[in-house]
Amino acid sequence: MFINRQLGEYILLRRLAVGGQSEVFLAMKEGPDHFSRPLVIKALPTKYRHDPVFVELFYREAFLSARFSHPNVITVHDARILRGEHCMIMDFIAGQTVADIAQRGYKNGSPPTIKQTVQIVADACDGLHYTHEFRDLDETRYSVVHRDVSPQNLMVTYQGVTKVFDFGIAKVQEKGEQHDTLAGGKYAYMSPEQCLDQPVDARSDVFSLGIILYELAAGRRLFRRGSKADVIAAVTEEPITPPSQFDPSFPEELEAIVMRSLARDPEARYQTAAQMRDDLLQFLSSRSNGRARHELGDYVAELFAAERADIAQTVRRASQGELQPKPLGNLPLEKLGRADVEFTAEELEVPMPEPEEDSALAAQLSSESDDQLAADGGQRTVTETAEVDRSLLQDAHKKNRRLVDEVTRLQRRQNLLIALICALALAAAGLTYYTQVQANKKSEPIEIGSQ
Repeated sequence: MFINRQLGEYILLRRLAVGGQSEVFLAMKEGPDHFSRPLVIKALPTKYRHDPVFVELFYREAFLSARFSHPNVITVHDARILRGEHCMIMDFIAGQTVADIAQRGYKNGSPPTIKQTVQIVADACDGLHYTHEFRDLDETRYSVVHRDVSPQNLMVTYQGVTKVFDFGIAKVQEKGEQHDTLAGGKYAYMSPEQCLDQPVDARSDVFSLGIILYELAAGRRLFRRGSKADVIAAVTEEPITPPSQFDPSFPEELEAIVMRSLARDPEARYQTAAQMRDDLLQFLSSRSNGRARHELGDYVAELFAAERADIAQTVRRASQGELQPKPLGNLPLEKLGRADVEFTAEELEVPMPEPEEDSALAAQLSSESDDQLAADGGQRTVTETAEVDRSLLQDAHKKNRRLVDEVTRLQRRQNLLIALICALALAAAGLTYYTQVQANKKSEPIEIGSQ
């Protein structure tokens, strides 16, 4: 569903996804000389806007992802508060999640092949190894463990490149210290140690990758059960059936990779995601003509041909400057782009002034705010600056409204005065006419006996 609403400097085009902790939109950033760039805006739902736990998770993900630069990891470019909404500006990836690919593939009778599956997981291994060994510009090692590796958090582009995203519950080891967020994650894709709330490292993500590899290659769920307790018991205790026991044609070399990655003892697993990647690529090289990635991209593009064309048309319209976006007004983000919701009159109300006036006013207020900041000694946090600018803008809106009301009142008084002057002029003209008629009557001769 097309949105075409202005949010700050971005045009919201359409909703891409919705989750329990985020709203995801396709957006367009415009610039001079017909410049435009499609982006993704990930926003925290309104109900969590003031929840300190969710706000911390949101900006922690932005902090980590903004530092990453790897072909198999989605990059975050900015984190902003737009119209009071917590927003993350991310790469737009033309593709689909592994969860959606598997669901549609099996529904259509054309699930991913063994080679395509291996290419997906090998790319994910590469991206995760990068985050596991990540060092910042100052050589600080963060060792980011994702902890939520699942088909929903892997995106495959229409060129066959897999990218890891959503580091909202990642565990970070920095300078020898561990920093955890919520336990989180999806239990059916957790490692045994994560399910038992024990310390985790990169090998926990390797186990999660092993689950995805098993399910895609074997075509069946591994730890799906009826309850959370049953899932945890399956992950931590139940025997894992090798794929060849129900599919004798399953490649022996691939089964060895799968079972090693799913070893319950972390010491028996691959010690790094890079080791698992290397074995997967070795397996792929012996069975592929070097076109596995190309074939994967073609497969995803064909599977989602309608969605791809729809998104391409939306981006094309936006990039050609055909859109005239409406102000977002009071519309809540979680209602945008959904046909099953209705807006209230208050939500549909567009606040004054109009966006063009907002931009000029914001520039003026920004200048005034900078002057005040200098007077305060240059010490102000981003949040404080945003609050000050917002309060100044609200005051300016109130002053603008009062000015409009005063002008309207003066216009009404002016109209009454003009009406009064016109009435007096008409009365004077009437009196003059009456006097002239009476004068003429007295001066005209009256003939006696005239008919």
